[in-house]
Amino acid sequence: MLPARIGAALALIGPAAFAVSACGEREAASAPEQTIPAGVLSPEWAYTPASAETKATTGMLTVEAGIDALGPSRMLRAEKGVIAFMHLSGEVDPAALVGARPVGELMALRDGARPMLQKVDRDGGLCGATPASYVVWYEPELIEGRELVLAVVQGAAPGETGSTVCRVLRYTREREAGKSEEGR
Repeated sequence: MLPARIGAALALIGPAAFAVSACGEREAASAPEQTIPAGVLSPEWAYTPASAETKATTGMLTVEAGIDALGPSRMLRAEKGVIAFMHLSGEVDPAALVGARPVGELMALRDGARPMLQKVDRDGGLCGATPASYVVWYEPELIEGRELVLAVVQGAAPGETGSTVCRVLRYTREREAGKSEEGR
């Protein structure tokens, strides 16, 4: 048998613990769930410049993927200080014109390429003093790693009057040992 004081204390602790537990469950249920897009194994990737222009413009590039209220997002942080934040807008047709040239030609895309269009929400200098509006993102799978080609677009979206490309940036990323990259 428990002494009366201990029994009374336990009788008060039980309901209090239940109330605190239930409160925590309600808070957990109402808190927004932090998720990573399907197929993303790491929220951050590092890319090495694959051209002289890219090396001079950004140097090493870190891409941080996420999801927020507007959908899939990417933040670009460059060794040279360039930072951009953008959201996925959808796929872009390689035949869409930017200025007078097709996206596929500007980016030297392979046949069957399916580049994605990212709407730039904040730009820290991808095109220098004039802000970027869109980034055409192409990242095909390669045998030894991954290639990333970014066409930085100013003005209107590709395929619309008033779009221009300020630069095409090229990167590579080595395949991480022991990790699959399917679905990325």
